[in-house]
Amino acid sequence: MTTVAKEGVPALTRGRLVGVDHSYFTAESIGAAAPLLVAAQNGVGIAADWGGGMVAGVDGMRFVVPVRSIASRPNPKYFGTSKRRAEATWLNVVSDRVMGLGGLVVHGTQRDSLHVLDAMHQLDVDEHPEIVTSDTASYSDLVFGLFAICGYQFSPRIADISDSRLWRTHADADYGPLNAVSGHTVSLRKVAAHWPDMLRVAGSLVTGEVRA
Repeated sequence: MTTVAKEGVPALTRGRLVGVDHSYFTAESIGAAAPLLVAAQNGVGIAADWGGGMVAGVDGMRFVVPVRSIASRPNPKYFGTSKRRAEATWLNVVSDRVMGLGGLVVHGTQRDSLHVLDAMHQLDVDEHPEIVTSDTASYSDLVFGLFAICGYQFSPRIADISDSRLWRTHADADYGPLNAVSGHTVSLRKVAAHWPDMLRVAGSLVTGEVRA
């Protein structure tokens, strides 16, 4: 606190700063303050010109952890192989109104779309975004389905779209110029048979009973 402490100013004495740090900067107090900060940002006039608040971008910032921590894992892919240093990823959710909505510490430097879904379900905001953008994020058809059933549109920036599949619900449907690439048919029978289980999974995620 040395750099900001200032004796003679009641709000900036070292004792006051330490007390505030220990008493107010907790997960509970930050979670309670988040909706107020987001609402204040939405009230700024120019924020409405940036976006409607219904789109959020999720990206990870990888960094080396200099001390021993259960939240870090070695991964030479991003930081070289000379030393097995421990790293972690801060997965940050930012709305199209340029406001941080929340985040999640990911062990190591994994790139996994399920961590994105986990972060979305831990946001301390009153109104959640509807569209989630990210990098490729290890997406799969199953991940698109999980996001959809939880009420989100997953829109990763796919790096290599050549092996992506387009699905149809009826084999004889006419999709015009997309007929040549939509060669896979969804089995609606399987969807109907497993629908109760799918709802239980989605409900468990939304209510926080299980982590994504």
